[in-house]
Amino acid sequence: MVDYEIKYTNRKTLAIYITKEARVEVRCNKRVRKADIERFICEKEKWINEKLELMRNRKSVLIGNGSKILYLGKEYEIVVSESKEGMYDDKFFVHPSSDKRYVYIVLEKFYKQKAKEIIAERLHKYEQIMGLYSTKFGITSANTRWGSCSGKNSINFTWKLVMADIDVIDYVVVHEIAHIKEKNHGKNFWNLVGKYYPNYKSARVYLRNLSVRIQQDNWI
Repeated sequence: MVDYEIKYTNRKTLAIYITKEARVEVRCNKRVRKADIERFICEKEKWINEKLELMRNRKSVLIGNGSKILYLGKEYEIVVSESKEGMYDDKFFVHPSSDKRYVYIVLEKFYKQKAKEIIAERLHKYEQIMGLYSTKFGITSANTRWGSCSGKNSINFTWKLVMADIDVIDYVVVHEIAHIKEKNHGKNFWNLVGKYYPNYKSARVYLRNLSVRIQQDNWI
């Protein structure tokens, strides 16, 4: 069986996380039995080994001039330029810098700004459609969660979500709004998500692949 560590949280479901150091973490609450954890690990063993192999073979190459970045599902080429900075046509321009992570700093600022605008608009749209309303909206820098909904119906999204296609952003928005009514991931929850986003299974696969791309690009 795969070696793993248990990290106790207040979450209601079991979850597996692969850390940057290629360690396996199981996150769950203290009421979960060890036997259930081990059964869960066995069920996910193939996926875990694939992720571990990816992390171990990951190259420590930072994105830079000529690299491709994602924004709303489309790739843009990074160009180092003295004259301008920002997105123009199919390229993203950045000024030269001795700081190896300067491109990340500029891009993160850009992504955060766009996330606030785009996700806020999508959230408002689907709140109206679904008749469910959040109490607060925020953008975070979370690495392991695309979105979250608190017990008080405060909804947050990671800014990394704007790397995804707008249609997939809609799925995450619908997912979190659905948690206003259904606080777990039971049958009623997925029925509600499916009512407003029927292709949610495809969106989940897309997000898993995007998560791999984000790791490969050394964002986390």
